[in-house]
Amino acid sequence: MNLNQAVQVIVRTHIAALNAGHRANAIELKSGPGIGKSSAIDQVCALLARMLNEPVGLTIEMLATIQSIDIRGFMIPQKTSDGKLGTIFSTPPWYPAVVNTIVFTPDGRKYLKGEWTGPTPRVGITFLDEFGQADDDCKKAAAELVLHGEVGNTRLPQGWRVIAASNRLSDRAGVMRALTFVTNRRMEILVEGHLPTWNDWVDGLDIAEQPHHLTVSFANKSPDLVFRDAVPPGDGPFCTPRTLVLMDRDLRALRSKEEVVSGRLPMDAVAREVCSGWIGGGESAQYFTHIRFADLLPDIADIEKDPMTAKLPAARDAQMVCAYMLAHNVSPTNGDKIIRYINRLNIEMQTLAVQTITKQPQRGKMVVNSPMFSKWLIDHKDLLVAAHA
Repeated sequence: MNLNQAVQVIVRTHIAALNAGHRANAIELKSGPGIGKSSAIDQVCALLARMLNEPVGLTIEMLATIQSIDIRGFMIPQKTSDGKLGTIFSTPPWYPAVVNTIVFTPDGRKYLKGEWTGPTPRVGITFLDEFGQADDDCKKAAAELVLHGEVGNTRLPQGWRVIAASNRLSDRAGVMRALTFVTNRRMEILVEGHLPTWNDWVDGLDIAEQPHHLTVSFANKSPDLVFRDAVPPGDGPFCTPRTLVLMDRDLRALRSKEEVVSGRLPMDAVAREVCSGWIGGGESAQYFTHIRFADLLPDIADIEKDPMTAKLPAARDAQMVCAYMLAHNVSPTNGDKIIRYINRLNIEMQTLAVQTITKQPQRGKMVVNSPMFSKWLIDHKDLLVAAHA
């Protein structure tokens, strides 16, 4: 199952449980490292907030970093009403409170921990990350939280559910042997890396937060490297969707003013060390081979000056990189000229460029009034529908 499908399972079962008046069952997502399980939980909460038209909360607990006492809370002596000595437990860190709850609202806003000033949301998710890496004592203490949403005298609101995330034993990520009695208390979803799902995630980001178009085109050209099923041998860094995005962020921070203006990424020795440190030496070499396509691409300034005479790459791979470059550089002032240039690409890459533009609402608005865009849609509507499908 890919992450988009897993998100739909979580959202639909959560809403069904709310409608039935009971707590949604716990789910554990299992996959290789770095494919975006944590980001998917953000998507779930944002989607639930829009569908329910109310705030949705999220608490995150890295289970591998806490002890069993943090699951139940600290025992505190207390006198009972008849004068005897009893005990209560402190509020555990997984329970939603102002200081630890992220809140998603129907208007698309995300309030970080401590920012939300309203009441605790009726609906939410307690996310137990690195569940498989936690000590057995911690998993045992969490068993009742997973099954019933409660531990000791602390109980989650009924509209909240528990979602856990783990890697697999084969991933060498410190995962412990699964305990049968815990396994029998939650649904397990095996999640695989999936390029179209990752592209959807990229398109859903604000334009300023999206990876560079050369990084996006690298993932699309080399999905076997980015979305590999098995962790490679050795203990060095390797490429995953997560490490690729983090590497891209650091590379963009290293750009000179000239590289920012030209839309290029740095290729000097420092940049190469940064890439090797994130995705490994072999993958880094392939990444730099790929971004050399930038030398074959036209400058956006040349396209804005005359889209019919600007440099046009001939090779298919270079045109694919060009398609992403055009989509990532479209603006309210150059939309018509970008579309004119897109018409010079081969039809497959035309479709890729237009699909990438239209899947991102912020970009789609920049070309919606372009006569050339309207004509392209009329002439090639079936190709675009098939590409989106």
